[in-house]
Amino acid sequence: MNILPKLATIVFAISLVSSPATSHGGADGATLVRMDAMTEIQTTLKKLKSALSPAAFSQTDVEAAFEDLRTFGSALPALFDENHMPHVSEASPTIWQNKKDFAAEIEIFNSSVEAAAGKVVGTPQQVLRIIGKGCQSCHTNFRVKKN
Repeated sequence: MNILPKLATIVFAISLVSSPATSHGGADGATLVRMDAMTEIQTTLKKLKSALSPAAFSQTDVEAAFEDLRTFGSALPALFDENHMPHVSEASPTIWQNKKDFAAEIEIFNSSVEAAAGKVVGTPQQVLRIIGKGCQSCHTNFRVKKN
């Protein structure tokens, strides 16, 4: 499942019906696209958690979630091409000041996705923890949490 066309459609639809005041605190442009992608991947992770539960295990849903995670990982560099920093952005300016380290963080995320995919059989409880470490690494170094 490729989330990029779906993401583009969602972003376009949101732009047609949402006022700036309701879109991620007034985000627009590249920041809105990034924030929508992060929201979409949070939804994917929730679906993965559900698909991994022993009571409702679904190999099809697990595979779809991992495909979305891989697509997201490959799209991350493009999501941060533009240094678009309105007041609502949680992206740290360090992303554009230190692109080499940011690219390394993206690789950590992508590696965590692949490592987690290898844990579905045998140790599914580890899957979300491994992916979470990949997310946390980047968010710790390249995210400025807004209150």
